[in-house]
Amino acid sequence: MRTADRHRAKAQVFVAAREAEPRRRPRQERARATVAAILEAAAEVIDEVGWAHASTNRIAKRAGVSIGSLYQYFPNKEAILVGLFEKHHRDVHAVVGETLVTLGNAKTPVRDVLRKLFDDLIELHDRDPVLARVLSTEVPLRIAGANERTPPGHDHEMLTELLSQGDDVDVRNLSAAARIIEITVGALTRWMVHEAPPETDLEPIVDEAVTMLSGYLQGPSASSNDASHVDYSSYPGGAFVERGLQDLNDGRESVDSLLVSIGAPRLRRLGLPVERPFPSPEHRLYRLLAEKGTDSAHARYNALIRRLVSFERAFECAG
Repeated sequence: MRTADRHRAKAQVFVAAREAEPRRRPRQERARATVAAILEAAAEVIDEVGWAHASTNRIAKRAGVSIGSLYQYFPNKEAILVGLFEKHHRDVHAVVGETLVTLGNAKTPVRDVLRKLFDDLIELHDRDPVLARVLSTEVPLRIAGANERTPPGHDHEMLTELLSQGDDVDVRNLSAAARIIEITVGALTRWMVHEAPPETDLEPIVDEAVTMLSGYLQGPSASSNDASHVDYSSYPGGAFVERGLQDLNDGRESVDSLLVSIGAPRLRRLGLPVERPFPSPEHRLYRLLAEKGTDSAHARYNALIRRLVSFERAFECAG
């Protein structure tokens, strides 16, 4: 591309981005409710009829507002696109910030930090599948440069601070390590939610990602453990096995201890010290999961069993 053409293309993108800026920001509660209704309606309409046919008139009608009210906040549907991305970014950073605050209350193992980040981000996308589909399939992302916006740095600072407190973190540059974690977790989460084939089993992918990233953060010392102690956390799904074994030793009934109880016969054959497994662990585990939501209990139960099987296979191969 010639230099003049490159400058012209950049100018066009700049103009498009300026034209797609929302006209005004809602300040009162009623105005915020109107904007929220417009954005929700936009996601539904785009999901149903596609970006090309998602007119502002159709979006206003779905939202139950006049076209004039819509134009008070959004000059065109590209501006609505920017609004959808901004909402999505706010939701993501709220979830990440809340997760980091929760984990920062104690010296949580780095594997647990990573696992919770993945789980919470995937759950966020699962809560609004329509918006997830729209942002990944129907919307021409480059129209307003909406996906080029730089996220706030607060999460980076919080993650850096959390890593600095970790007893099992051994890296030279904490800020750089935090940035690597942000980019890797974000990119992989977006792929799993937006691009992975529907039949993809995400649990083994998350397990392997956690193993990879925790191995990096823990440094060379992570692989130099005493031979008398097996580091189960280095295997896919190993973190829950360690927690489950500890909970069994303490006599505590938890998701982890019940899962280890289910796998007790094979885990013992593999040499794991599974002591005092709970009776009828399958029924107990399902009941415990159902207490947190009957609709998702079956799917979560199957996902946990897959994690158990992943650990057993990996541990057996390593042996």
